[in-house]
Amino acid sequence: MPTGLDIDHERSMVGTMPPYAQHVVIRTGRCDWSSKIEDDVATSGAEVGLSNLAKSLKQLLGRGGQYHDPARPTLITNCSLPPVPRNPFKPERQQNNRKTYFHSVHVFPQNIRIPKLRDTPEAHESFVRQFLLPPNRLAWEILMPRKNKRLGGDREAVEKTRFPLNQSVELKRMQYQIVSSPTILICGHDSRDTRCGVLGPLLQEEFDNCIKEGLSKVFNRGLKLTMNPMDRKENSQHPLRKIKVALTSHVGGHAFAGNVIIYIPNGFRLENREVSPLAGKGIWYGRVEPRHVQGILKETVIDGRLIEELLRGVHSRSKDG
Repeated sequence: MPTGLDIDHERSMVGTMPPYAQHVVIRTGRCDWSSKIEDDVATSGAEVGLSNLAKSLKQLLGRGGQYHDPARPTLITNCSLPPVPRNPFKPERQQNNRKTYFHSVHVFPQNIRIPKLRDTPEAHESFVRQFLLPPNRLAWEILMPRKNKRLGGDREAVEKTRFPLNQSVELKRMQYQIVSSPTILICGHDSRDTRCGVLGPLLQEEFDNCIKEGLSKVFNRGLKLTMNPMDRKENSQHPLRKIKVALTSHVGGHAFAGNVIIYIPNGFRLENREVSPLAGKGIWYGRVEPRHVQGILKETVIDGRLIEELLRGVHSRSKDG
């Protein structure tokens, strides 16, 4: 644990999680951003040529924006997960003599990913309308005028997320994927606060190492015990499989660094194959040190239990979406 960091160990962390209805996480492939992400400009990597999606969404959803709803605030952050990869051997599609670029975005606690969000103001607004408005407003604006038209898309996906597909021309391209494994976000916004800038990368490395070590033990245990196909299937469904760990921009509470958010998908199963009691929730931990990481994976991800001494709050999806 690095020394000299001004971490608040005196105040209670309970209730310090910021209030929000949903959390939009934009994949940028970078580990740091401008102090205010709406002022961020990418100068290299896959984001060059893309507009600032965080700025666009904050203009739509923030105070004075067309879709501002003080009762349903939206948390918007960037993260280090890679954006849409570009194929150097396949030219970008063009529309009106302009290249077509895409963002890649997650929405929590619904645990979905929009792999290709077209980088146009119209698509940004369509994203807000389709994924961030409460169902009653969505029904009024989109579903009711088309109630005689058959719903397109995956019925099961619609049921799980309440997000209808293919409801209008501008939404036809807005496909999404259900994320079935936990996502761990660690504040590492160095340009905003050095405490998270120092602890964030250390925690990310420790999470990655512990996950690899845990999966290695599971795999080796399976090989030693049996080669029965059912046992191999159970190993492939271990809670640590496909888990994603990323740095994120400012989430509030730098005084409680390291700050870690764990989103557990709906229906997520523990090692014993029972549904986790934390499924569908976002777990906020503070004052996390590298020595806590293994315990967090074991207690919260694998066994579905909260660690009270680290808890800042628990986000549960509201009934209205």
